[in-house]
Amino acid sequence: MTPSAGGRRTGQSGLTLVEMMVAVALLATVSAVFLPLLNTSTRSVHPMEIKSQSIDSLRNALSAIGREMRSAACVTLPLANDPPSNQLRFTTEANNTTYEVTYTAANGQLLRQVTGDSSVTLLDTGLVNPGDAFTHIATPRRTVKVLFHWQPDPREPAIDLSTVVAGRNAWHAC
Repeated sequence: MTPSAGGRRTGQSGLTLVEMMVAVALLATVSAVFLPLLNTSTRSVHPMEIKSQSIDSLRNALSAIGREMRSAACVTLPLANDPPSNQLRFTTEANNTTYEVTYTAANGQLLRQVTGDSSVTLLDTGLVNPGDAFTHIATPRRTVKVLFHWQPDPREPAIDLSTVVAGRNAWHAC
């Protein structure tokens, strides 16, 4: 084979050192611009993911309370038409077993305990002002309003999550 005018042999392919250096320089320039942007966006997305997971956890807790309350026979705390409370206690039935369960919102936590069971389940954290978490309303139909003020980051405003649960079994006085 004979060399061509540019110094290469005909039929040989590849990159010259100059072409390789230009490609590396372009890659370095593009990386220098976009890697800090990627890093910043990753850092800003992570707290939002944590917040979203925490809200989902609290919504799941609200849903669990609602499921148990719909099967309740009676609500012991708070008393009907009394001021709101940070405790919700009721007798309910699941899987042919009757039990009393207490939900407590205190010290930034939402706790669940079955009466007679020594274990306490932590459902969520980040609650603020839990004094009005549970309200029992009898007009004459009985409902329970559940309201959680949630603030995992003190620099952010609190978010209110609430639900109102009416009993299927037409709760009666205990």
